[in-house]
Formats: sequence, structure tokens, C-alpha cells
Amino acid sequence: MYKLFLADDEHIIVRGLKKLLDWHSLHIEIVGEATNGRDAEEAILRLKPDLVILDIRMPLRTGLDILHAIKKEKLETKAIFISAHKDFNYAREALELGALNYLIKPINTEKLASSVEDALRQIDAQAEAREAMDKVFRMEKDTLVSKRGYEKEIIPEFIKRQNNRQIRDILLFMDSHYAENITLKKIARRAYLNPFYFSVYFKKNSGACFKDCLTRIRMEHALSILKREDIKTWELAEKVGFQDPRYFSALFKKIYGKTPMKYKKGLK
Repeated sequence: MYKLFLADDEHIIVRGLKKLLDWHSLHIEIVGEATNGRDAEEAILRLKPDLVILDIRMPLRTGLDILHAIKKEKLETKAIFISAHKDFNYAREALELGALNYLIKPINTEKLASSVEDALRQIDAQAEAREAMDKVFRMEKDTLVSKRGYEKEIIPEFIKRQNNRQIRDILLFMDSHYAENITLKKIARRAYLNPFYFSVYFKKNSGACFKDCLTRIRMEHALSILKREDIKTWELAEKVGFQDPRYFSALFKKIYGKTPMKYKKGLK
């Protein structure tokens, strides 16, 4: 069952929403309701519903305040806004924050049903995408373990600290293919995900953007290679996946305070 939360400062509207659609036939359970924004926000963050239908203007917290809180807590809750006012600025901000729709009271049953169905499709698509991504990267990791005994090798500490298994598996894949031409689009394609959604999902669950994580992995390998091999800057850059040695050298200096060759001299 999908979980739905309702919030409007008018009791009659909340009661009406409960009766407006056959929620049970949509496999939706109404898990809570509120008539002010503060109670709504507290309950939503606690219950983590799949979908919320919110009045955009409520006492103590607006619907927009609540959506900001949802985003801050990194919940995947979908939001449909309702309002008695045709306020373009409210509607624009709501949609920019990721709201699925902005419906004007009195609520049209067909428009609400259509919005709810869109929400459910997105919820299902995201769940399927997560499962597909997990399957792909788990298979890849299992292959690495069986072929190379990968788990016995040194894994960067920041990867070990990842609590999200899917993100950890993605990072492990990146860590084993760092010398290749890895791009966000290629990784997203492996996970059967839209690149934009993959980018948002990755940053939300890893705490950093894809490019920064890939750079960190490559630089840790560059440092490891530099410590054990006599190697020129252009060769080192190529070994860790950089096409431009000057860009690589500048990036290395930014991170470690010295160019690769000066860092190497300091080790002697």
C-alpha cells in the first residue's frame, strides 16, 4: 500500500478529500491528516508518506515550508498542492521545488485522480530504478570479488564509510574502473536510469556529486601509484583516467598542495 498524508486548514476540505477518490482501489492508505502546517510537517517527517496533498496556505507553516523540509530531509515524498487562490508565484515556486501539480479549489475529481496516478507512476518508476541499479552493481561487485578478490584489496576509507549499499557498490565499481573513461551518463546507463535522476539520487545518498567522488577516487589511486613507482606526470595522469596532464597536475596540486613531481621528491 502507498502511504498518503492530507493537510488543509479546513476540516471540511480534508473530509472531502477522503471521499473524493476511492483510495483503497488505488492501493493507497491515508496514514495521517492535519489542519495546520506545523502539525503536518512534524507528522510527514515522522511518517515519511509516499504522497502528500497539501494546502499551500496554512497557519504556522505553509505548504511550501513543508516541501522545503521534505527536501532538506531527503525524503522521496511526492507532493500535490491545493489552493483556493490562483497565485502564479506560489504555483511557480511549488513546481520548482518538485511539486507534481497545483490544483485550485474546488478540487476537480478528474484532475486530482490524474495527478495521483502520475505520482504513483513516479513512485513505482523510482522503486524499479533503485532495484535495477542495485542488481546491476551487486552483480558487478560479485564479479570483481570472484575474479580479483576485490574485498581483500585496499578500499578508500570514504567508500567504506558509505551506509547506502547501492551507493557503496557504485563507488566500488568506480574504484575498480577509475582508469577508464567513466562518465555519469555511462554509469546511469548501466543502472538503467535517466542521467538527471541518477545524478540527483547519487548526490542525495552519497553527500557529494558524482564528479567529485570520481576525482577523489582517481586522486587516491594517483597518490598510491606515485608512492610506489617512478613515473612521469603525463603517464600518471593517463593511468588514472585523465586526458589532460596539465589539468591533472593542477588538480593534484590543489588537493595535495604540490605538483605530482614535487610531491614525489618530498617522499625521497
